[in-house]
Amino acid sequence: MRFANQVAGIAESEGHHPDLSVGWGYCTVRLQTHKIGGLHENDFIMAAKIDALAPVGLTETPKPPTPAGSGPDTTP
Repeated sequence: MRFANQVAGIAESEGHHPDLSVGWGYCTVRLQTHKIGGLHENDFIMAAKIDALAPVGLTETPKPPTPAGSGPDTTP
């Protein structure tokens, strides 16, 4: 939730509002300029500012844990 709130703060200050999907352990941010039906330079600026919030290694979807009893997780 802290990350989603930080994104909301940036969005308010920039006047550019992404779509957020928030659940337990994830926050998906979708950017587009609805007026033009696609991406604008401002979307990329927002994306860079949002990426700067995320700790290193958390900008990609995490891998699910190994089911219990199936041995150690050897995923890199």
